Amino acid sequence: MTALALTFADAERVRRRLGRPVDVEQATALLEQAADLVLEAAGRSPEWAAERIAAGTVPLAFRTTSIEAVVRVLLNPQGVRSQGRTIGKVSRQESFADASAGLVLTEREEARCRRAVNTGGPAMRLGSTVLEEIGPALGAGSSALANLNGESP
Repeated sequence: MTALALTFADAERVRRRLGRPVDVEQATALLEQAADLVLEAAGRSPEWAAERIAAGTVPLAFRTTSIEAVVRVLLNPQGVRSQGRTIGKVSRQESFADASAGLVLTEREEARCRRAVNTGGPAMRLGSTVLEEIGPALGAGSSALANLNGESP
C-alpha cells in the first residue's frame, strides 16, 4: 500500500458493479492495492495521484481499472480455475489455484492506464461531474457522460 492510502474508487462503486453487498474494509483495502498497481502500470507516483485527486483530474481509466480488478478478486478470491475433459464415457475434472491469484491487472488494463496518462485520456472528477468534455470524442451527450461518472443525468 502507498503511504498515502490512495484509492480511485470507493466500496460503494464496487458494490454497485458487483451487484451485492461487500465488506467495506476488505473492498477499501483491495482498492488501495489496486491503486498501487494502477500507478505502477502508469509509471506515476502516489504524490502525482494525490495532486490529481485534489484537482479532480484523475484519469477515468484509473477508476474503472481499479473497480474491475477488485471485482475479479471478490468473485474468485482463491483464483481457482477448473479444467474438464470427457472422452467417451470417461470424464476427468481438475481444479487448481492460479499461481497469479490475488489482485493483478491484466495486460490490457495496464495498457489502458499507460494510455490514460500518456495521451491525455478522459479525466474524472471524483464524486462530482466529468471534468473534461469527452462527449464529442465518444459521440455521447451529457447524460452519457454523467452515467460514466456514476451520476444521474
